[in-house]
Amino acid sequence: HTFSFFFRRAKIIVLCLILFFIIPLYAQFTDTFFFINIYAKGFQYIHSQPDSATWFFEIAKKESENRKYFAGIVMYHNYSAAIQISSGQSEKALKHYDSAIAIAFNNNLNTERGITYMKKGTLSQFMGEYALAAEYYLVAASLLKTNEERKYIIGLYKNILSIS
Repeated sequence: HTFSFFFRRAKIIVLCLILFFIIPLYAQFTDTFFFINIYAKGFQYIHSQPDSATWFFEIAKKESENRKYFAGIVMYHNYSAAIQISSGQSEKALKHYDSAIAIAFNNNLNTERGITYMKKGTLSQFMGEYALAAEYYLVAASLLKTNEERKYIIGLYKNILSIS
């Protein structure tokens, strides 16, 4: 009878410890989900209403800065580059990609940096700069974590080699 009190107390302590460690993970997940939703809503309007898309992206950027969520800021630059590409301003898109790469590098966001290099390589390939695109693809392949992502990038690189 004396030990049942001890076990009940131990269960409560273990439950509190579990919640203590899970809450930051849950908060990180909700931040990511929140920003992905905002960017997805804005992305729907890129071709039909670019001003609305820009408005959604600016809201997400402001929230990312307030929460110090650097992956969200990188996503802002990637989506802003997509708006620039859709309006035919490739040089401005490259500047957004450079900003995203710098932010990702400063905050050790290797996956986001790899994805941005992949997007920058694709844009360079469509601009006809095949050597530069190949260089970006190789950097992206070195930064991405899974073998599937690397195989995808290597496939893009092989595509450039077959064109050249």
